[in-house]
Amino acid sequence: MTREFDWENSAPWLRDFHVALHRGRGVLLHGNTRDAVLFEGHFRTALVEVLFDYFRDDGAALIASFDLVVGMRFADEVGGATTTSPMRRRFEEIVASAVGGSAPPTEPPAAVDTTDTTTPPPVVLGQPPPRRRPNAAPAGVTSVGGNLRDFATAIPAFQAVLAERAQRAALVIENADLLVANPERHGEEAERRVLLRLEKALSEAVTGADGRRNALVLVARQLTAVPSWLYRENPHLALIGVPLPAREERLYYFDCFLHQFEGGAELSDEAHGRIAADLADLTDGHSIWDLRALQMASVAEQLPVQHARKLVERFRHGKRHDPWASLDEAKLRAASEALRKRVIGQDFVINAVSDMLFTAKVGITLGRTASSSRPRGVFFFVGPTGVGKTELAKALAELIFGDEASYARFDMSEYQQEHASERLAGAPPGFVGFEQGGQLTERVRQQPFSVILFDEIEKAHPKVLDKFLQVLEDGRLTDGRGQTAHFGDTVLIFTSNIGASTLPRAADGGAPDYATLRAHFQAAVDRKFVQELGRAELLGRLGQFDQSILVFDVLRAEHVIGIAEKFLVELARTARERHMLQLRFPGGQIVAAVQQRMAEPEQQSKGGRAIKTLLEAIIEGPLNRWVFYNAPKPDTHLLLEVDSNGALQITPSE
Repeated sequence: MTREFDWENSAPWLRDFHVALHRGRGVLLHGNTRDAVLFEGHFRTALVEVLFDYFRDDGAALIASFDLVVGMRFADEVGGATTTSPMRRRFEEIVASAVGGSAPPTEPPAAVDTTDTTTPPPVVLGQPPPRRRPNAAPAGVTSVGGNLRDFATAIPAFQAVLAERAQRAALVIENADLLVANPERHGEEAERRVLLRLEKALSEAVTGADGRRNALVLVARQLTAVPSWLYRENPHLALIGVPLPAREERLYYFDCFLHQFEGGAELSDEAHGRIAADLADLTDGHSIWDLRALQMASVAEQLPVQHARKLVERFRHGKRHDPWASLDEAKLRAASEALRKRVIGQDFVINAVSDMLFTAKVGITLGRTASSSRPRGVFFFVGPTGVGKTELAKALAELIFGDEASYARFDMSEYQQEHASERLAGAPPGFVGFEQGGQLTERVRQQPFSVILFDEIEKAHPKVLDKFLQVLEDGRLTDGRGQTAHFGDTVLIFTSNIGASTLPRAADGGAPDYATLRAHFQAAVDRKFVQELGRAELLGRLGQFDQSILVFDVLRAEHVIGIAEKFLVELARTARERHMLQLRFPGGQIVAAVQQRMAEPEQQSKGGRAIKTLLEAIIEGPLNRWVFYNAPKPDTHLLLEVDSNGALQITPSE
């Protein structure tokens, strides 16, 4: 006799599972199959427990599972039973009748000591069942002897049971992704024969007296480890993914267990609901067991649940210093000026970036709530080459996180092939590089407080660009090993030179004004992402022009002096630190020489890099040669000038 199930308080995928079975199909469950499962208001510790309960309530008379370690298990053999169950006896009778001869011998299960309290209780709503000895089978599941622990031996038994008409049967095969050594090569000949017999058993499962078909359920964690021919275009087998718990499931968990967190029992009803909702948002991408671990960490480390974000970040990253919390008032007030010293002539862009810092500190925003996991900042820098896009990213990393080691650069010209997306998030199981994880996901997992630059983003393959959709929307990315990297403490910067090669000219042949320049680059970005790449949704997630999508100005004549002087200051500092020499640049002759050369059109197109290159040619080589041959004493002052031919003149003085 079947009954109505409480789908509202169950994991959503269970309804799809129910529909597939009622349509007479077997099911291959894959994905998050080792997690606890919400079933009719209870979080059950193992998927097989849920399947046994489901089939029992759905009217199946013979319910069993097979595991490579413990062999056959039957739903009616409860913990502590010492006699052979009716299900097992009936199973053996069917097998014996089908293959001839007597029923195979069985071994009674060992009694379970329900007084042992050495293992923690399972995650079950309400009162937990008695605690069990370590490695004991879960309640409602008991091992049969070793006679059916070999999968090849068990296949004929499965065929016989699935062909039974008198009583409806349901068989579950656990760890189906471990049945073959190599899914792409289908294993050895013996493995192929076994799987072919399994497929045959599935296709020949009969319909019993109650009008329902006997059911076979395969459970696999990694779908790629199951031979694809077994499930592709197979009308007898439905493929159903078991995802990580949805927000509704996580919210249900926190509603039920928030009182067990540190400080949770003291919450008012209003605070309880608000904090449960915040935690449900913050824990996107976490399993039920992760939520259980979060609960235990809250108590063990005395982290009050009232500080939801801090609790989750401590759980993810451990006891790390949070640089965002160190953005004090003095640092914020000086942020714009500090960035302007590093990047000359980009005041509009620097003001927009500084606003992000104030938003991160104050927290009043439409796009990021207290429970949001999206990156702290997302920018798209577009403009001519050599105008400070990369330099600003480095300066921002040093300002927020204290050093440029928190800056990471990904050259997107290296991701022009479709398969390159696997380098970012890791290769799937069975492929080269699987053990190493993804370059991007590993970087963020190891150093979550980072400024990450994706240089020349327009050169990446569209499939690679799609990887960023989830990052920008949800703030997370899962690698091929199932490990999730969270971007909630990062700043993501995308750069591009789109439109630089077709930059318009003013009437006098010089650079256009900034308004004209900005309109040109905006049109170039829209054309590239919307018309050519067909990725308007990515552009939408990057933000709005003048807020997150920022156009850098060209290097204008008045900026050359400031950039040249900045490089000279760096040169003087290096001479002082390495040789205790004091460099002086009297009369501004060197800067004037650079300014004259930068007026040439071919130098203007190179931007700030050209200024550095010119200074290296004028000063760096000749100065190092002079110091090598003359070996000046520490604290010697060196006056650096250029003659009418542009050659460097060095005059020492004490």
